[in-house]
Amino acid sequence: MKIGIFSETIIYNPPFPSGVSRFFKEITTELAQRGHEVFIFEPRAHSNQPQVELIKKNITVLRTFSITFKFYLNFPVGLPFKEIFFDIPFELDVVHANAPGIAILAGITAYRQQIPRVISYHTPLIQYTNYAPLPLLFLRNRKIVNYLERMVYNQFNLTIVPTQGVRDALSSRGFNGPFGFFPTCLDLQNLPHPTNQDIAAFREKYNISNKKIILFVGRMSPEKGVDKILQMVPSIVKQEPDAHFLMVGKGPFLDFYKNLTLERNLAANVTFTGYLSDYDLFTAISLSRMGLIFVGEAQIFDMTILEYWYYGLPLIIRNAMGIDEVVHHGENGLLFNSLREARDNVLQLLQKDDIELKIRTNCQELIQQKYDIKKCILLLEDLYENAADLKKDTKKN
Repeated sequence: MKIGIFSETIIYNPPFPSGVSRFFKEITTELAQRGHEVFIFEPRAHSNQPQVELIKKNITVLRTFSITFKFYLNFPVGLPFKEIFFDIPFELDVVHANAPGIAILAGITAYRQQIPRVISYHTPLIQYTNYAPLPLLFLRNRKIVNYLERMVYNQFNLTIVPTQGVRDALSSRGFNGPFGFFPTCLDLQNLPHPTNQDIAAFREKYNISNKKIILFVGRMSPEKGVDKILQMVPSIVKQEPDAHFLMVGKGPFLDFYKNLTLERNLAANVTFTGYLSDYDLFTAISLSRMGLIFVGEAQIFDMTILEYWYYGLPLIIRNAMGIDEVVHHGENGLLFNSLREARDNVLQLLQKDDIELKIRTNCQELIQQKYDIKKCILLLEDLYENAADLKKDTKKN
């Protein structure tokens, strides 16, 4: 099968630091290994990159013209005018978009080639339109954004969602579907295993030896709930003086959060690492007592959840957007609805080793059973086939 992946974020060379980019890199790699030809349409990171490049066997990248959104992590925004007005140089069997912006090109391509069109739903667009520049100020209006998002998604033969809760939320907003389910998944065979020496060196580097590490991994921006995490630091360290919050990631508000930490006299209990390499990231996960995810509707089913679970890290996560279908309270993580509940969950894991051990064991077993990409990729292939059948049914009607 010749599959066109239309991505709003850079997947290859260099990948944009986001869960969606990592997820689609995992998907494209596995599809290519199974013999499919994958053509990736993504923004150009810089002008020196070739427009078309063979990344590896069965994976070709076509880079579209883009401009850089400097305020938001130097995010390159693709403006594929050429590809919209002229035919792309590849014949495809199916298109798969990962966001509503690039979905316009995916939809036009599918229409021209008369092939099925598939789109994934990862994050409500309204969570990111607050970064829209003044000429696009209208995008900060929830009703307008919902209308535009719904209009794009309803043009596709199939919308892929990770949970029933996400499907229900989209249906309530007027998304027509039909919907298909495909979980976030991970290549478990290629994850690193940091040594005790690596862990000790990491602790020494960041001056966190003998600390009980509470980990946050994500973009340093308001939609990720970083300010909420900082709010609960004093009440936790008051009861657990050895507790230490390790904040991993970069983002447009990184300096703001660092200054906020200094103003609140939290620097002794909070460390910002900035960006970490993959190996250092997994080292940080390996040495931590728990992981925090504080996002609300912007968090659907992130790769970070699976990375935490693979290394046996208990997860404390906000109960939103159907996440309770994935995380079962007390079994493979702890859910919260309020800041007080989140704080109590953190203290519970710090103070009750039996609960922590139970969750560590359960989540490691779960990821092996349900979220290995080599098993899940078969579901995605079926969804592509289903989209083709749905397209045929639409033409008959």
